[in-house]
Amino acid sequence: RQMCIRDRVTWRGWEFTEEVLKHYHLPLDREFRERLRFMARFLSVIWLGEAHEQGNDVTKHIEWVRNAST
Repeated sequence: RQMCIRDRVTWRGWEFTEEVLKHYHLPLDREFRERLRFMARFLSVIWLGEAHEQGNDVTKHIEWVRNAST
């Protein structure tokens, strides 16, 4: 599965994401980061809930929620 930028926020945090975006050569609209922040937060909580429902280890998902929220 290929990771999109939203997934990288949850995986590595905002500092890493900003570094990635510095190397992105196409223009981004003004609302891009706001949408990215919303979707990263929203989906990280969804993924945490799914992991819990499936009986999986939620440790990494809790970290993803923290990464998306800071």
